[in-house]
Amino acid sequence: MDILTISPAMTLAERKALTRSFASSYARADKLEKTRILNQVCAATGWHRNHARKALSNATQQESAPARAGADHVKYDAKVVDALQFCWTILDQPAGKRLAPILPELVAVLRRHGELSIDDRTADLLGEMSPATIDRRLADERRRHPPAAGRKIRLAPTVRDDLTALTWNGWDHTQPGFARVTMAHDGRGRTLTITDIATGWTESRALAAPAQAAAAVEDIALILPFPILGLGSIDCGREADAVLLAWCRQRRLTFARSRTATSCELPAPPAHRAFPGELALCDEIWIDRSMLTNYFHPQQRLVGTAHGRRYDTATPYQRVLRHPAVTGEDKAILADTYRGINPAAVHRHLKTATARLHALRA
Repeated sequence: MDILTISPAMTLAERKALTRSFASSYARADKLEKTRILNQVCAATGWHRNHARKALSNATQQESAPARAGADHVKYDAKVVDALQFCWTILDQPAGKRLAPILPELVAVLRRHGELSIDDRTADLLGEMSPATIDRRLADERRRHPPAAGRKIRLAPTVRDDLTALTWNGWDHTQPGFARVTMAHDGRGRTLTITDIATGWTESRALAAPAQAAAAVEDIALILPFPILGLGSIDCGREADAVLLAWCRQRRLTFARSRTATSCELPAPPAHRAFPGELALCDEIWIDRSMLTNYFHPQQRLVGTAHGRRYDTATPYQRVLRHPAVTGEDKAILADTYRGINPAAVHRHLKTATARLHALRA
């Protein structure tokens, strides 16, 4: 095509067509050939050289984009996407940034338990998926099944005051064992949640009344992979705080009571009577939830802002294993527990128990 014969009064569509016709040649050309093509395009279109160079580069990228998309589609076929959706569902539909770090490990665990029947190539493809690719492949499924809104627990809320009642061990949030305690009301009972600040390890128990807070903490303390050194109560209420204070005083542990900036001392809404069977079923659910959350749900934590925000993405289990303050014996016990967990079976039991609870309350 002799572009020097084209009229200078070209339409925008004609300029784009001309640019596309030279895009592949420009991309493969050496420096001298690029200069020649650039001169011809500028003479035919009247563009500045910088604009013509940019237009040719954009046309080259647009030409190669469909080929890349097609290759990506072939690379991640239906078998890969189906396995990805299975893993994503088990972990309660996390975003790609949270799923990608745990996906290779989760795939290996599910294959070991016979829950995921895929070949090595499919497993390798799942393991090399980037967060952006995961989000693209799950976009349609996410639109069809939007995640249910959940209650978010903040480890370090805006605090109006910090009323330290007991100080035996000081307060070091980098040391495993210093935990936040929260209490939620659901209209039929209460849920006490303990979250270790250093590792993110979280356990919850159902209560019929605030007076049972000490028994719940005692039960959780028996299964934590490290001893409790201090509790920080956040808006648990005066009655529960008194019970927790007595529990800490008896064991010479640090206890602090904090209130968020928006909290007030209003009584909790009246709760309907929760039957013992209902509370036991709630605890089944919380135990299942803790296995998935602590062993397989990565959490993102901000670790620096010097050169942009940097995050550490790891599960509470991984943080416990790498923390020097946790004993080797406790780490070995955790590793044995981890090897016996089938996350797909736990997820199925969790869904069944949740359905039973809804039926019981109905």
